Amino acid sequence: MILSLEKRWQFDTDTMFGFETDLIPMVGISAGNVLTEVQAGITWRIGESLENDWGQVRVRPGNAGPGARSIEGAPSWQVWAGVQARAQAVNIFLDGNTLGNSLSVDKNEVVVDMEIGGAINLWGTIASFTYVVRSEEFDMQDGAQNFGVITLTTRF
Repeated sequence: MILSLEKRWQFDTDTMFGFETDLIPMVGISAGNVLTEVQAGITWRIGESLENDWGQVRVRPGNAGPGARSIEGAPSWQVWAGVQARAQAVNIFLDGNTLGNSLSVDKNEVVVDMEIGGAINLWGTIASFTYVVRSEEFDMQDGAQNFGVITLTTRF
């Protein structure tokens, strides 16, 4: 079980090339028997109707695209770039079994995700893509992890 809390702030910055831009800093904490960590990060976005949402929603510890709240309103688009650092105290997938001896690895206490992505909202459906580069999570890992997330969100 994991309990996660996150706080985000949305700051309109200015316009760039005639489009809205904003910054969304965040802090968070997750505590549980599977994962215990603190997070901090920031996302910069450019697009249309940015005030309709708070940026991409995170599914710990990855990324899942824009939130369902942003489905409302006129057609819009956005692109983003962000970075998030996580300080891990417990990660059962790296530390092994909590209740006894089991296989484990020496984890890195700080893991950093860098991401870029984009989304388009048409007719109440959002299609988004995010590309993430994650730093090594444990010693002797064979380099950073690179992965993409494609989401399709609609209301019904």
